[in-house]
Amino acid sequence: MAEGLTFYYIPGQSLLHKTNVMIKIFGMVSLSLLLLSVSVFRLLLIFLLILILHGSIKSGGKLKGMNPLLMIMPLIIFAGNFISLSLGENSDLLFGLITATLRALRFISILWMAHLFTGTTDPLTITPALYRIFKHIPFLPAARLCTQAGLTLAFIPLILDEMSEIRDAMKARCGWSRRRPIRNLYHLGIPLLEGILTKAESLSDAMESRLYNEESTEPEISAQSVSLGPLITLLIFFTLIFLCEGLTGDSNPILLLMRFY
Repeated sequence: MAEGLTFYYIPGQSLLHKTNVMIKIFGMVSLSLLLLSVSVFRLLLIFLLILILHGSIKSGGKLKGMNPLLMIMPLIIFAGNFISLSLGENSDLLFGLITATLRALRFISILWMAHLFTGTTDPLTITPALYRIFKHIPFLPAARLCTQAGLTLAFIPLILDEMSEIRDAMKARCGWSRRRPIRNLYHLGIPLLEGILTKAESLSDAMESRLYNEESTEPEISAQSVSLGPLITLLIFFTLIFLCEGLTGDSNPILLLMRFY
């Protein structure tokens, strides 16, 4: 059941699957930083890049779209920004609508990148990649942080899987009511919390029984991963964005596309 959910690793042979984990982390962080100053131009290019990457994945058609429940969060972001920018003093309805839409789309693009990253990256390779990055930072407990990050990424699909199973069980017993969302949340949250704590305790016991400690041998990254091609592609993409923004003329439509919100 978990294979059809968001943020779950699906094995495959696509270029994104074979790309070095550190390059994927660099690309995801860099694109997220680019979206801190959101504009129509940047969003269009990044959405196009993400769409191409998603379409290039060949994993037996199992890598589906994002869970519809996660789309509630961009709607909340849109509503909050629109209300705060449109209904206050000196408000501009059009500016509030554009800004709220772009910020919601920014969140969707970041969520989509995380979906592609977790769907094409083996969780066992994430911890070594993060350790390679963090170990060069002084006074930072790299091993502990990498272990926590790896466990967090491993638990996300388990939580979603557990939530889906509980919801399906409630529907099978006619316990799911669209008219009572608070009641649904209560009856979903208690078993979900209990299941998560049980899985966490089992994992902790398993790690303790295997004498796990932070001073273990440094993990290795697979030598079969591809690095040079994706890195050059990312650098060309960033250069294209900055060149287009730097060479913008005085045309009002172009300035509207390049404007930051």
